[in-house]
Amino acid sequence: GPMVAGAFIGAPIGAYLLQSVDEALVIKALGVILVVYCGWQLTRSSTVRRALNTLWGFPAGILGSILQAAFGTGGPPVVLYTTLTDWSPNSIRAQLQVFFGASNILQIILYTVVGLFTMRALALDAIALPALLLGVYVGSKVAKRINEVAFRRLMLGLLFVIGVVYLLR
Repeated sequence: GPMVAGAFIGAPIGAYLLQSVDEALVIKALGVILVVYCGWQLTRSSTVRRALNTLWGFPAGILGSILQAAFGTGGPPVVLYTTLTDWSPNSIRAQLQVFFGASNILQIILYTVVGLFTMRALALDAIALPALLLGVYVGSKVAKRINEVAFRRLMLGLLFVIGVVYLLR
């Protein structure tokens, strides 16, 4: 979809920015955005909202892929985008898995081309793989037990916490 198309544009930009932008400043700015937006959304009493046009997935994919390739934090833009759609929780999870799969493949290719991907990095990834698979398994079990409103509020709550962590770095 549009998020994956955006990833093809954002990943090369992010790989370039990895070597030229002040990471701390970008992470703090992202923290402010997450805390303000998610805090506002979580304090709203109304669950009625208009679904965002799916074409907004394109800029969300670009920004998410830039942040992923440059700073390893591409989730917030695409997760925020998905909270504004009328997709079911299963559709949201599927869209995010496809986006992150494509984005990570692009990132590995670009890092290899510019000499940033090393055998040490590959070994660390292999060590983390069991935790990743456990998270996917647990997430799929929990997903079957949570309703849509709770799912969206959980995503916003987790993004709010991530924003706070970014501000405290």
